[in-house]
Amino acid sequence: MLNLLTKSTQEIMKKHILLLLLVIPIMAMAQGPWDFTNTEDGWVKGGGCTAAVGPDAWTLTTNGGNNPNLTNTASGIDADANTIAAITLRISAGGPSYVRVRIPKAAGGYVYKPAVLDPSETDFVTYYIDVTDAEWSGIEDDIRFQFKDDDGTTAGTNHVSDGETIEIDKIEFLSEIPAGTRPEKTMYEFNTDGDTEGWSETNSIISVSGGLLTLVPEVDAAAKIVQGENSVEAEENDFIHIVYKNESALNNQVRIQFRYPADGYTAYVGTNAAISQSMTEFETLSVNLAIARPDEWIGFVQDFQIIVRDTENDDVTNNGASEGNFIIDRIEFNKEPNLNVENSVFNNLVLYPNPSKNILNIKGVHDLSSVEIIDIQGRSILKYFENLNTIDVSTLNSGSYLVKVTSGSKASVIKKLLVE
Repeated sequence: MLNLLTKSTQEIMKKHILLLLLVIPIMAMAQGPWDFTNTEDGWVKGGGCTAAVGPDAWTLTTNGGNNPNLTNTASGIDADANTIAAITLRISAGGPSYVRVRIPKAAGGYVYKPAVLDPSETDFVTYYIDVTDAEWSGIEDDIRFQFKDDDGTTAGTNHVSDGETIEIDKIEFLSEIPAGTRPEKTMYEFNTDGDTEGWSETNSIISVSGGLLTLVPEVDAAAKIVQGENSVEAEENDFIHIVYKNESALNNQVRIQFRYPADGYTAYVGTNAAISQSMTEFETLSVNLAIARPDEWIGFVQDFQIIVRDTENDDVTNNGASEGNFIIDRIEFNKEPNLNVENSVFNNLVLYPNPSKNILNIKGVHDLSSVEIIDIQGRSILKYFENLNTIDVSTLNSGSYLVKVTSGSKASVIKKLLVE
Protein backbone atom coordinates (compact mmCIF):
# COMPACT_ATOMS: atom_id res chain seq x y z
CA MET A 1 0.00 0.00 0.00
CA LEU A 2 2.83 2.38 0.87
CA ASN A 3 4.59 1.66 -2.41
CA LEU A 4 1.36 2.18 -4.35
CA LEU A 5 0.70 5.46 -2.58
CA THR A 6 4.26 6.64 -3.26
CA LYS A 7 3.95 5.79 -6.93
CA SER A 8 0.63 7.60 -7.17
CA THR A 9 2.11 10.61 -5.45
CA GLN A 10 5.06 10.61 -7.81
CA GLU A 11 2.73 10.53 -10.83
CA ILE A 12 0.74 13.48 -9.47
CA MET A 13 3.95 15.43 -8.84
CA LYS A 14 5.17 14.71 -12.37
CA LYS A 15 1.91 16.03 -13.79
CA HIS A 16 2.17 19.18 -11.69
CA ILE A 17 5.78 19.74 -12.74
CA LEU A 18 4.83 19.23 -16.40
CA LEU A 19 2.03 21.78 -16.06
CA LEU A 20 4.43 24.26 -14.45
CA LEU A 21 6.94 23.78 -17.23
CA LEU A 22 4.22 24.53 -19.74
CA VAL A 23 2.88 27.54 -17.86
CA ILE A 24 6.15 29.28 -16.98
CA PRO A 25 7.20 30.09 -20.59
CA ILE A 26 3.71 31.46 -21.27
CA MET A 27 3.94 33.67 -18.18
CA ALA A 28 7.40 34.88 -19.19
CA MET A 29 6.18 35.70 -22.69
CA ALA A 30 3.18 37.60 -21.36
CA GLN A 31 5.25 39.74 -19.05
CA GLY A 32 8.10 40.30 -21.49
CA PRO A 33 10.75 41.27 -22.29
CA TRP A 34 10.29 40.45 -25.96
CA ASP A 35 13.53 40.12 -27.96
CA PHE A 36 12.14 39.10 -31.39
CA THR A 37 14.74 36.41 -32.14
CA ASN A 38 13.28 34.62 -35.16
CA THR A 39 9.77 35.29 -33.86
CA GLU A 40 7.12 37.99 -33.56
CA ASP A 41 6.93 37.12 -29.83
CA GLY A 42 3.16 37.49 -29.73
CA TRP A 43 3.08 40.89 -31.42
CA VAL A 44 1.06 41.54 -34.58
CA LYS A 45 1.98 44.12 -37.23
CA GLY A 46 -0.57 46.62 -38.53
CA GLY A 47 -0.88 49.83 -40.53
CA GLY A 48 1.10 50.52 -43.67
CA CYS A 49 3.80 47.84 -43.52
CA THR A 50 4.87 44.28 -44.14
CA ALA A 51 6.84 42.27 -41.56
CA ALA A 52 9.62 39.69 -41.47
CA VAL A 53 11.34 37.94 -38.55
CA GLY A 54 15.10 37.53 -38.33
CA PRO A 55 17.81 36.35 -35.94
CA ASP A 56 18.48 39.85 -34.59
CA ALA A 57 15.27 41.83 -35.03
CA TRP A 58 11.70 41.88 -36.29
CA THR A 59 11.62 44.17 -39.33
CA LEU A 60 8.62 46.22 -40.41
CA THR A 61 8.88 47.58 -43.98
CA THR A 62 6.61 50.44 -45.04
CA ASN A 63 4.45 49.84 -48.12
CA GLY A 64 2.82 53.19 -48.86
CA GLY A 65 0.11 53.04 -46.21
CA ASN A 66 -0.26 55.10 -43.03
CA ASN A 67 1.45 54.68 -39.68
CA PRO A 68 3.01 51.21 -39.21
CA ASN A 69 2.25 49.70 -35.81
CA LEU A 70 2.61 46.58 -33.70
CA THR A 71 0.11 45.32 -31.12
CA ASN A 72 0.11 42.76 -28.32
CA THR A 73 -3.33 42.00 -26.86
CA ALA A 74 -2.00 39.58 -24.23
CA SER A 75 1.01 41.49 -22.90
CA GLY A 76 0.07 41.01 -19.22
CA ILE A 77 2.07 43.98 -17.92
CA ASP A 78 1.93 44.86 -14.22
CA ALA A 79 1.23 48.56 -14.80
CA ASP A 80 1.52 49.58 -11.16
CA ALA A 81 5.07 48.21 -10.97
CA ASN A 82 6.27 49.14 -14.48
CA THR A 83 5.74 52.67 -15.78
CA ILE A 84 8.51 52.91 -18.40
CA ALA A 85 8.13 51.43 -21.90
CA ALA A 86 11.51 50.69 -23.47
CA ILE A 87 11.74 49.92 -27.19
CA THR A 88 15.07 49.24 -28.90
CA LEU A 89 15.02 49.81 -32.64
CA ARG A 90 16.75 51.14 -35.73
CA ILE A 91 14.98 53.15 -38.43
CA SER A 92 16.10 53.76 -42.01
CA ALA A 93 16.75 57.37 -43.00
CA GLY A 94 13.29 58.06 -44.44
CA GLY A 95 11.37 56.17 -41.80
CA PRO A 96 9.05 57.52 -39.09
CA SER A 97 10.34 60.05 -36.56
CA TYR A 98 7.71 59.59 -33.84
CA VAL A 99 6.28 56.69 -31.84
CA ARG A 100 3.25 56.55 -29.53
CA VAL A 101 2.33 53.92 -26.95
CA ARG A 102 -1.43 53.37 -27.04
CA ILE A 103 -3.15 52.64 -23.70
CA PRO A 104 -6.86 51.70 -23.50
CA LYS A 105 -9.17 53.82 -21.32
CA ALA A 106 -11.51 52.00 -18.97
CA ALA A 107 -14.46 54.00 -20.33
CA GLY A 108 -13.46 53.52 -23.96
CA GLY A 109 -10.97 55.22 -26.24
CA TYR A 110 -7.22 55.49 -25.73
CA VAL A 111 -4.44 57.48 -24.07
CA TYR A 112 -1.22 58.02 -26.06
CA LYS A 113 2.31 58.46 -24.68
CA PRO A 114 4.84 59.65 -27.29
CA ALA A 115 8.58 59.81 -27.98
CA VAL A 116 10.58 61.49 -30.77
CA LEU A 117 12.75 59.13 -32.84
CA ASP A 118 15.95 59.85 -34.77
CA PRO A 119 15.96 58.20 -38.23
CA SER A 120 19.47 59.56 -38.87
CA GLU A 121 20.89 57.28 -36.14
CA THR A 122 22.62 54.28 -37.77
CA ASP A 123 22.85 52.12 -34.62
CA PHE A 124 20.09 50.54 -32.55
CA VAL A 125 18.76 52.99 -29.97
CA THR A 126 16.62 52.35 -26.88
CA TYR A 127 13.85 54.91 -26.43
CA TYR A 128 12.27 55.20 -22.98
CA ILE A 129 8.64 56.35 -22.74
CA ASP A 130 7.02 57.27 -19.44
CA VAL A 131 3.52 55.75 -19.63
CA THR A 132 2.40 56.94 -16.18
CA ASP A 133 -1.30 57.80 -16.34
CA ALA A 134 -4.51 57.30 -14.35
CA GLU A 135 -5.53 54.75 -17.01
CA TRP A 136 -2.25 52.83 -16.61
CA SER A 137 -3.08 50.53 -13.69
CA GLY A 138 -3.58 46.90 -12.78
CA ILE A 139 -2.73 44.40 -15.52
CA GLU A 140 -2.48 45.95 -18.98
CA ASP A 141 -2.95 43.54 -21.88
CA ASP A 142 -3.72 45.60 -25.00
CA ILE A 143 -0.56 47.56 -25.93
CA ARG A 144 0.25 49.15 -29.28
CA PHE A 145 3.32 51.03 -30.56
CA GLN A 146 2.25 53.32 -33.42
CA PHE A 147 4.83 54.96 -35.70
CA LYS A 148 4.14 58.44 -37.09
CA ASP A 149 6.12 61.63 -37.88
CA ASP A 150 7.11 64.38 -35.46
CA ASP A 151 5.45 67.70 -36.26
CA GLY A 152 5.88 69.38 -32.88
CA THR A 153 2.47 68.31 -31.57
CA THR A 154 1.66 65.54 -29.11
CA ALA A 155 -0.43 63.74 -31.78
CA GLY A 156 2.25 63.76 -34.46
CA THR A 157 1.33 63.55 -38.14
CA ASN A 158 0.72 60.58 -40.43
CA HIS A 159 3.79 58.78 -41.75
CA VAL A 160 3.56 57.55 -45.33
CA SER A 161 6.54 55.98 -47.10
CA ASP A 162 7.46 52.94 -49.17
CA GLY A 163 10.44 50.67 -48.56
CA GLU A 164 11.61 52.21 -45.27
CA THR A 165 12.44 49.83 -42.41
CA ILE A 166 11.84 49.72 -38.66
CA GLU A 167 14.02 47.02 -37.08
CA ILE A 168 12.71 46.15 -33.62
CA ASP A 169 15.26 44.45 -31.40
CA LYS A 170 13.55 44.48 -27.99
CA ILE A 171 10.51 45.71 -26.05
CA GLU A 172 10.25 45.68 -22.27
CA PHE A 173 8.46 47.50 -19.47
CA LEU A 174 10.51 48.72 -16.51
CA SER A 175 9.98 50.25 -13.09
CA GLU A 176 12.44 53.05 -13.94
CA ILE A 177 14.90 54.13 -16.59
CA PRO A 178 18.19 52.30 -15.88
CA ALA A 179 20.96 54.52 -14.51
CA GLY A 180 23.39 55.60 -17.19
CA THR A 181 21.14 54.54 -20.08
CA ARG A 182 18.79 57.49 -20.31
CA PRO A 183 18.39 59.24 -23.68
CA GLU A 184 20.45 62.40 -24.11
CA LYS A 185 18.66 65.72 -24.39
CA THR A 186 20.42 69.08 -24.27
CA MET A 187 17.62 71.59 -24.89
CA TYR A 188 14.25 72.25 -23.26
CA GLU A 189 12.07 74.91 -24.89
CA PHE A 190 8.62 74.24 -23.31
CA ASN A 191 6.86 74.97 -26.61
CA THR A 192 3.85 72.70 -25.96
CA ASP A 193 1.32 73.78 -23.35
CA GLY A 194 1.13 71.30 -20.51
CA ASP A 195 4.33 69.45 -21.53
CA THR A 196 7.06 69.81 -18.89
CA GLU A 197 9.47 67.80 -21.10
CA GLY A 198 10.27 65.41 -18.28
CA TRP A 199 10.73 67.98 -15.51
CA SER A 200 8.77 67.24 -12.34
CA GLU A 201 8.04 69.33 -9.25
CA THR A 202 9.23 69.02 -5.67
CA ASN A 203 7.98 71.43 -2.99
CA SER A 204 6.56 73.57 -5.77
CA ILE A 205 3.84 73.77 -8.38
CA ILE A 206 4.92 73.89 -12.03
CA SER A 207 3.00 74.54 -15.23
CA VAL A 208 3.86 75.07 -18.90
CA SER A 209 2.02 77.59 -21.04
CA GLY A 210 2.94 79.99 -23.82
CA GLY A 211 6.47 78.59 -24.16
CA LEU A 212 7.29 79.13 -20.48
CA LEU A 213 7.65 76.86 -17.46
CA THR A 214 6.46 78.60 -14.28
CA LEU A 215 7.60 77.37 -10.86
CA VAL A 216 5.59 78.53 -7.85
CA PRO A 217 7.74 77.68 -4.79
CA GLU A 218 6.54 76.29 -1.50
CA VAL A 219 7.72 78.83 1.06
CA ASP A 220 10.40 77.64 3.52
CA ALA A 221 11.02 74.46 1.52
CA ALA A 222 13.55 73.31 -1.08
CA ALA A 223 11.46 74.32 -4.11
CA LYS A 224 12.84 72.65 -7.21
CA ILE A 225 12.29 71.10 -10.61
CA VAL A 226 13.82 67.68 -11.28
CA GLN A 227 14.76 66.13 -14.65
CA GLY A 228 14.53 62.36 -14.20
CA GLU A 229 14.16 61.13 -17.78
CA ASN A 230 17.16 62.37 -19.78
CA SER A 231 20.94 62.65 -19.55
CA VAL A 232 23.71 64.92 -20.85
CA GLU A 233 27.16 63.93 -22.16
CA ALA A 234 29.33 66.09 -19.89
CA GLU A 235 32.46 66.28 -22.06
CA GLU A 236 30.44 67.69 -24.98
CA ASN A 237 28.46 70.20 -22.91
CA ASP A 238 30.47 72.26 -20.41
CA PHE A 239 27.76 74.84 -19.76
CA ILE A 240 24.19 74.92 -18.58
CA HIS A 241 22.22 78.00 -19.69
CA ILE A 242 18.93 78.95 -18.02
CA VAL A 243 16.87 81.73 -19.57
CA TYR A 244 14.81 82.91 -16.60
CA LYS A 245 12.76 85.65 -14.99
CA ASN A 246 12.72 85.73 -11.18
CA GLU A 247 9.68 87.65 -9.93
CA SER A 248 10.58 87.15 -6.28
CA ALA A 249 12.07 90.03 -4.29
CA LEU A 250 13.73 87.57 -1.88
CA ASN A 251 14.88 84.46 -3.75
CA ASN A 252 18.43 85.27 -4.80
CA GLN A 253 20.11 81.99 -5.75
CA VAL A 254 19.63 78.74 -7.64
CA ARG A 255 21.46 75.54 -6.84
CA ILE A 256 22.14 73.24 -9.82
CA GLN A 257 22.57 69.59 -8.84
CA PHE A 258 23.09 66.32 -10.70
CA ARG A 259 24.17 62.71 -10.26
CA TYR A 260 27.23 61.28 -11.99
CA PRO A 261 28.46 57.83 -13.11
CA ALA A 262 31.64 57.53 -11.01
CA ASP A 263 29.69 56.62 -7.86
CA GLY A 264 26.88 54.76 -9.60
CA TYR A 265 24.51 57.74 -9.74
CA THR A 266 24.10 57.71 -5.96
CA ALA A 267 25.02 61.11 -4.52
CA TYR A 268 23.96 64.55 -5.70
CA VAL A 269 26.63 67.17 -6.27
CA GLY A 270 26.16 70.72 -7.46
CA THR A 271 27.02 74.39 -7.47
CA ASN A 272 25.29 77.64 -6.51
CA ALA A 273 24.70 80.68 -8.71
CA ALA A 274 23.33 84.11 -7.86
CA ILE A 275 20.20 85.30 -9.67
CA SER A 276 18.58 88.69 -10.16
CA GLN A 277 15.42 89.61 -8.24
CA SER A 278 12.10 91.35 -8.96
CA MET A 279 12.72 90.95 -12.68
CA THR A 280 10.47 92.22 -15.47
CA GLU A 281 12.60 90.90 -18.35
CA PHE A 282 14.33 87.58 -19.01
CA GLU A 283 18.05 87.07 -18.46
CA THR A 284 20.36 84.15 -19.19
CA LEU A 285 22.24 82.43 -16.38
CA SER A 286 25.26 80.53 -17.73
CA VAL A 287 27.23 78.18 -15.45
CA ASN A 288 30.38 76.26 -16.40
CA LEU A 289 29.78 72.90 -14.72
CA ALA A 290 33.06 71.50 -16.05
CA ILE A 291 34.90 74.08 -13.90
CA ALA A 292 32.48 74.06 -10.96
CA ARG A 293 32.51 70.24 -10.58
CA PRO A 294 35.49 68.94 -12.63
CA ASP A 295 35.72 65.58 -10.84
CA GLU A 296 32.05 64.74 -11.30
CA TRP A 297 31.14 66.43 -14.61
CA ILE A 298 32.24 63.40 -16.67
CA GLY A 299 30.50 60.74 -18.74
CA PHE A 300 26.72 60.84 -18.96
CA VAL A 301 25.29 62.83 -16.05
CA GLN A 302 21.62 62.81 -15.10
CA ASP A 303 18.96 63.54 -12.43
CA PHE A 304 19.26 67.32 -12.71
CA GLN A 305 17.75 69.54 -10.06
CA ILE A 306 17.27 73.30 -10.23
CA ILE A 307 16.53 74.58 -6.73
CA VAL A 308 15.25 78.11 -6.08
CA ARG A 309 16.62 79.55 -2.81
CA ASP A 310 16.56 82.54 -0.52
CA THR A 311 19.92 82.56 1.28
CA GLU A 312 18.44 84.81 3.99
CA ASN A 313 15.68 82.32 4.74
CA ASP A 314 15.92 80.74 8.20
CA ASP A 315 14.99 77.28 6.96
CA VAL A 316 17.44 74.86 8.58
CA THR A 317 18.26 73.02 5.35
CA ASN A 318 19.61 76.25 3.83
CA ASN A 319 17.53 75.46 0.75
CA GLY A 320 14.43 77.37 1.80
CA ALA A 321 12.59 79.43 -0.77
CA SER A 322 10.50 82.55 -0.28
CA GLU A 323 7.41 83.51 -2.27
CA GLY A 324 7.55 84.67 -5.89
CA ASN A 325 7.35 82.91 -9.25
CA PHE A 326 10.45 81.63 -11.04
CA ILE A 327 9.78 81.49 -14.81
CA ILE A 328 11.96 79.57 -17.27
CA ASP A 329 11.95 80.19 -21.01
CA ARG A 330 14.68 77.69 -21.91
CA ILE A 331 17.23 75.30 -20.42
CA GLU A 332 20.15 74.37 -22.65
CA PHE A 333 23.45 72.51 -22.33
CA ASN A 334 26.32 73.21 -24.76
CA LYS A 335 30.03 74.12 -24.98
CA GLU A 336 29.52 77.84 -25.54
CA PRO A 337 30.03 80.32 -22.67
CA ASN A 338 27.20 82.51 -24.00
CA LEU A 339 23.84 81.31 -25.22
CA ASN A 340 22.88 82.36 -28.73
CA VAL A 341 19.14 81.71 -28.65
CA GLU A 342 18.67 82.38 -32.37
CA ASN A 343 21.18 79.72 -33.42
CA SER A 344 20.03 77.22 -30.79
CA VAL A 345 16.64 77.02 -32.49
CA PHE A 346 18.29 74.68 -34.98
CA ASN A 347 20.19 72.42 -32.55
CA ASN A 348 17.87 69.49 -33.28
CA LEU A 349 17.45 70.17 -37.02
CA VAL A 350 17.59 67.00 -39.16
CA LEU A 351 17.33 66.78 -42.98
CA TYR A 352 16.81 63.30 -44.42
CA PRO A 353 17.27 61.39 -46.60
CA ASN A 354 20.44 63.11 -47.80
CA PRO A 355 21.22 62.32 -50.62
CA SER A 356 17.58 62.67 -51.69
CA LYS A 357 15.65 61.75 -54.82
CA ASN A 358 12.04 62.76 -54.34
CA ILE A 359 11.09 63.86 -50.84
CA LEU A 360 13.19 65.74 -48.28
CA ASN A 361 12.06 65.52 -44.64
CA ILE A 362 12.83 68.41 -42.29
CA LYS A 363 12.50 67.71 -38.56
CA GLY A 364 13.51 69.26 -35.27
CA VAL A 365 12.29 72.87 -35.72
CA HIS A 366 8.77 73.44 -34.39
CA ASP A 367 8.15 76.92 -35.85
CA LEU A 368 9.32 76.72 -39.47
CA SER A 369 8.58 79.82 -41.53
CA SER A 370 10.10 78.94 -44.90
CA VAL A 371 12.44 76.54 -46.69
CA GLU A 372 14.49 77.71 -49.67
CA ILE A 373 16.56 75.62 -52.12
CA ILE A 374 19.61 77.45 -53.50
CA ASP A 375 21.93 76.20 -56.26
CA ILE A 376 25.73 76.36 -56.10
CA GLN A 377 25.68 79.68 -58.01
CA GLY A 378 23.63 81.19 -55.18
CA ARG A 379 20.38 81.37 -57.15
CA SER A 380 17.07 80.66 -55.42
CA ILE A 381 15.52 77.64 -57.17
CA LEU A 382 12.56 76.76 -54.98
CA LYS A 383 10.92 78.35 -51.94
CA TYR A 384 8.28 76.77 -49.73
CA PHE A 385 5.98 78.41 -47.19
CA GLU A 386 3.58 75.50 -46.52
CA ASN A 387 3.92 71.80 -45.63
CA LEU A 388 7.48 72.50 -44.58
CA ASN A 389 8.22 69.21 -42.82
CA THR A 390 8.09 67.26 -46.11
CA ILE A 391 9.07 69.03 -49.32
CA ASP A 392 9.21 67.80 -52.93
CA VAL A 393 12.66 67.96 -54.56
CA SER A 394 11.88 65.59 -57.44
CA THR A 395 12.01 68.42 -60.01
CA LEU A 396 15.63 69.26 -59.17
CA ASN A 397 18.50 68.11 -61.36
CA SER A 398 21.11 65.84 -59.80
CA GLY A 399 23.81 67.80 -57.97
CA SER A 400 24.65 69.80 -54.87
CA TYR A 401 22.34 72.43 -53.37
CA LEU A 402 21.97 74.52 -50.25
CA VAL A 403 18.85 74.39 -48.08
CA LYS A 404 18.04 77.58 -46.15
CA VAL A 405 15.71 76.89 -43.22
CA THR A 406 14.08 79.90 -41.55
CA SER A 407 12.21 79.87 -38.24
CA GLY A 408 9.25 81.96 -37.16
CA SER A 409 11.65 84.26 -35.28
CA LYS A 410 13.42 84.88 -38.64
CA ALA A 411 16.55 83.03 -37.53
CA SER A 412 17.96 80.90 -40.35
CA VAL A 413 20.52 78.23 -41.01
CA ILE A 414 21.92 76.75 -44.24
CA LYS A 415 22.55 73.04 -44.78
CA LYS A 416 24.05 71.16 -47.74
CA LEU A 417 21.85 68.83 -49.82
CA LEU A 418 22.83 66.30 -52.47
CA VAL A 419 20.13 65.39 -55.01
CA GLU A 420 20.53 62.11 -56.88
